Amino acid sequence: MRGADADWTGRTDELLAMRLPDWRPAALTEAIADLFERRGAEVAPADRETLRAFIGGLDARFAVVAAFGIPDTLVHGDFHPGDVRGAAEALRILDWGDTGVGSPGRHLPAVRGQYRARRTSPSRC
Repeated sequence: MRGADADWTGRTDELLAMRLPDWRPAALTEAIADLFERRGAEVAPADRETLRAFIGGLDARFAVVAAFGIPDTLVHGDFHPGDVRGAAEALRILDWGDTGVGSPGRHLPAVRGQYRARRTSPSRC
C-alpha cells in the first residue's frame, strides 16, 4: 500500500470520528441484514432464499479476507479507471468524495476489470 490509504492505516478511529461510512465486516453485514429485513419482502421468494444464504455466509467470507492480514484503512469508495490520472511513473487517484473505512480490497474489482480490458483489447493499452 502507498498513498492515502497507507497514510490512514491504523487510524480507523480518526476516520470514523470524521463520520466516514463504516464498511468493515461487522458494520457491513449489519447494514446488509437490516436492508434485507426492511425490503426483503419486495424480492421474489427464490431470490430471498439466495440472499438469506448470502447474508448467512458473510462472516465466513470476511474471515477468509481477514486471514490475509490486510488492515482496514481509508477506502476510495467508487474507484474506477476514470479516477486515475498521470503517467505510468506518477499515477494519482482522484475523487475521494465517496470514501469510507474498510478493506482496500474493495478496489480490486475495478482494477481487475481494467486489467482484463487492456489484455483483451490491445488498442486500449
